[in-house]
Amino acid sequence: MGENFTMSQELATYKTKINELKIEFNAVVAEKQVTSIQLHDSRKEMKVLMQINSDKEKHQLQITAAKEEYNKLTESYQKTRKELEAIIIQLEEQLSEQKTKEVSLSADMEILKAELAGMRSTVVEKDVILIPKLEEHTCIIEERDTLIQQLKKVQNDLHIAHRTIKEQRKMICHLL
Repeated sequence: MGENFTMSQELATYKTKINELKIEFNAVVAEKQVTSIQLHDSRKEMKVLMQINSDKEKHQLQITAAKEEYNKLTESYQKTRKELEAIIIQLEEQLSEQKTKEVSLSADMEILKAELAGMRSTVVEKDVILIPKLEEHTCIIEERDTLIQQLKKVQNDLHIAHRTIKEQRKMICHLL
């Protein structure tokens, strides 16, 4: 009986240990489930973070590409702006030259107008003098033409008279 009692005690001790171990086992299983859930959640979170990191890298690449494109566009804009400024300066110079030429031509035109007005008044003055002289000259030419006609007629008459006299002389000479 003593042995039975010892064994009973040992058995009760083992049962207590088994119960303690079952409790510990259940606690470990529960902890394992919690840990498994946490691990699963952590994996999900890690996937999400990896996706976010991947998206971040993609966005960073897009930002870098956009910055490069912006820099190229800025450089192109600056180059085009400088070219346009040079063209504007050139066109302004041409416009200034054109205005200078226009002013010069306008002044020349005014001078020519004044000269033309002076010439017109000179022409009018000369017309006043020359027209009567021209009319007088025309009259003289007409008189000359009339006199030439008269001279020709007188010469013709003289020639006829001269011939007549010659013929009459011949006749007188024959008669004598």
